[in-house]
Parts: sequence; C-alpha cells; structure tokens
Amino acid sequence: APERPLGERNTHLLHEAAVIAARSGEADRATRLAAAAETASRRDPVVIGPWHAPAAAGDLAFMAGDLPAARESYQQTLALARKVRERAGPSLPVFMYLLASELRLTQVAAAAGDHDDALAHARAALDHARTSGAPAGIAAAEAALEQLQVPAR
Repeated sequence: APERPLGERNTHLLHEAAVIAARSGEADRATRLAAAAETASRRDPVVIGPWHAPAAAGDLAFMAGDLPAARESYQQTLALARKVRERAGPSLPVFMYLLASELRLTQVAAAAGDHDDALAHARAALDHARTSGAPAGIAAAEAALEQLQVPAR
C-alpha cells in the first residue's frame, strides 16, 4: 500500500492498520504502519488525506501513554483540518475531521487531568458536530461531555 498513491483511502487504511496492530500488541508493526501512513500522506492528492499521519502517530502515542506526544500529534490534526476548512470551505467531511481532532484532544486532556482543557475541546467538538448536523457526531460529542460530567447545552 505505501507504494500506491490511492489518495486519502490509502493513508486512512494505513492509519487504521497501525491502530489495529497497536491494539493487538504488535508495537513494531504499528510503528512501521504509522511511518507508512506518514510517507503516504506526503503523496496524498486528497487535501484532507495528510490528516491521517499525525492522527496515527497520536493514536499510537496515546495508547502507549505518551500524552505529550499524543497531544502534539492531535494538535497537528486540528491545525490540518482548520487549514483544509480555510482552503476548501465548510463541508461535512471537514467538520468530521475537526470533530475527530477535538475529541482526541479531549481524551488526552482528560487523561492528563486537565479538566478545563478537556472541557474546552469537548465543547468545540460539539460545536463542529452541531454545525455538521451529523447525528453520530453530535452523539459522540455529547458523550464526551457526559464523560466529563457536564451536560450538553
């Protein structure tokens, strides 16, 4: 897959494969797949495709308990999604990437014990979800707020 520039789908699949490998306890394979996602993202012709490389790195760092590395990677995903929104304009996929980035940052902040930061990211996620109108996104953001023991408004 890394040799075949299939666009976002390729980068996304490498990202997902890295996460699955990490969850299966295959740390070396997960690292190789995340690196392949990084390589693929540089050739990805889809404007949001590069989002998956830092998302994969962040997911692996989060699973390994490296919260500073996870936060840094997830901040990159958020910056990339914002850049795409500025370039391409608002769309459901862009709002879903913004939502996913904010939810990941919510998890990191909560795990680090930074309730205020977690709350800010969860509220931003809910704003993106509501703007998108996607019921699954709204439910995910509301669940994140609920986990922080804050009712969605």
